Order: sequence, then structure tokens, then C-alpha cells
Amino acid sequence: MKKKIISVCVLMSAIASSAASCNFIKADDILYYESSSSDTVDSSLSDSVSDSSPAQQSDIDTNDNNNKDTSNQISDSDSSQTNNSDNPKSSDSNDDSSKMSYGETAVSAKSGQAYLGIVDGQWWIQYWGKTDDEGSMLSYNAGVASIDGNGEYSVSVTADTVGFRKDATGTVDGQYTPGGLNFLAVIINNGEKVCPKAIITINSVKVNDKDVNLSGKAYTSTEDGCIRANIYNPYVMSPSGDARCIDGFLYKNYDTSLPKISDIDSYSPSIVNPDDFNEWTTVKVDFTVSGLD
Repeated sequence: MKKKIISVCVLMSAIASSAASCNFIKADDILYYESSSSDTVDSSLSDSVSDSSPAQQSDIDTNDNNNKDTSNQISDSDSSQTNNSDNPKSSDSNDDSSKMSYGETAVSAKSGQAYLGIVDGQWWIQYWGKTDDEGSMLSYNAGVASIDGNGEYSVSVTADTVGFRKDATGTVDGQYTPGGLNFLAVIINNGEKVCPKAIITINSVKVNDKDVNLSGKAYTSTEDGCIRANIYNPYVMSPSGDARCIDGFLYKNYDTSLPKISDIDSYSPSIVNPDDFNEWTTVKVDFTVSGLD
């Protein structure tokens, strides 16, 4: 259930007595909150809020530029579902580290597993490969992939689950369709440690089972201990110094002023059009991993 804070003082008092932790952001002159509990709205806050749209960011700031500092999950190093049965290495589920809801598995990506990091247009509906904190509404039946060598893999998220509907609307019978896009990437959890040489090549992006156009090539970089290939990251203007692809590093000596490959202009942190994500229920990405022994 999306909620808008009417009284900051009342809300802060309610939060002090609540076990759930909340994130706050000042956006469009409205202060929003997001609960990290499995239910989007804590019952202790029900008398203090009215309907609106929460957003997920780490700091309250009236500066528009600071409001875009969405966390180091988004920034690159220099500035910042359904399972795929047709793929040779299909998505995995983590029964030993997941929670169940209405018979559905809420998936948390383990070390060495790839997942699809995604944020909707209003910074509310998200997935960061976790189930126990903010941004876990899309964890139900999420498709992750264990990176166990070179080959083809797929990752995905879906809003077509009972758990998502309950988290998003407050009732299992509610209806909510995510819309818009703020971030999209294939991320290998703990990849810097378990597969630091991995190169991710994006093969296709599907929205509701329909291929969307790729306007460029994704590169691989390392961020916060993870290996990542940005698909849509408007918070980064150009590839980072450590950017690499199947042909090697994009720059000499990590210097972004010294391009190393001839087609460097074709590599971008944003290779899809967010207009293709105006309304989506499932998003799936097929990719190839290379560079591993």
C-alpha cells in the first residue's frame, strides 16, 4: 500500500515504537516513507498516513541533485518471473535461504548468483537480490542464476505473484502494475570475490515476453563487490574506468581519456528506452558470461 506522510512528528513517534525500519525522501515537496517489513505499511502507522506513492532513497534532501543520489547501489565506480526453461543454464531458486508466502518462494541471491536489479519509475517497486529489506516486493518467484562457468544465463522478475500484490496493495486480491524505469542491470552477487574475471554480454531484454530494442552495448564493471552490466542507469553518463567487454578493457590504465577499443562509443550505461517500460509485469534478461577459466 502506498502511503503519504501527513504529520512528520506523528510518524516519527510511530516509527520509534515500531520494529520495522523505514527510508525517507523529500520529493516533489512531499515526504515519503518505505517500510522494510514484509508488509509495505506497518499497522502502527495506519492512522498517520493517507494514500500516495512512496519512494526509496537514503537521505532527505531538498536539493534535486541530491535526490538523485539514490545509493551506491546505482553509481558506477567513476561517478557512481519466471524461470527460463529454454536456457541451457536456467534460473535457480534458493529454498534454503528464502522465505515462503502463499506458496511462492521469495528469492535471495547467494554469493556467485546473478540477479536482475530493477527499480520502477517512482522508486518504489524494486529488487536488489534480497528478501529481508526494502525493495523486496519483486523477490517472489524471481529468477536468479548460479554463475558456474562460461555460458548463457537468464535472470528475471515478475509482479504476477500473490506476494507482490499483497505487498503492493495490502491485499492478495489487489491489482497493481509497475510502470516506468529508474534502473536495470544484471548483477552477480559478490562477483568481485568469486568470479572477478567474468564478462557479462547482454543478449536480449524482454518486457512482458516481448523483446525491446537495444540501442548500444552493455559493458561490465565492478561496484560494491559485485560484477555488474548496466542496462539502464541514467545516473552514470559514460562507462567507468574499469569497464570491460569481451574484447578487453575499454580504456588504457583505467583512464577514461584513453580509449583502448575502436568502437568504444557503442558502449553505454543505458542501452534501453525507458518508454518500453511504461507498464510491465515481467522483465527477463538473457546474457552470456565469458572470461572464466
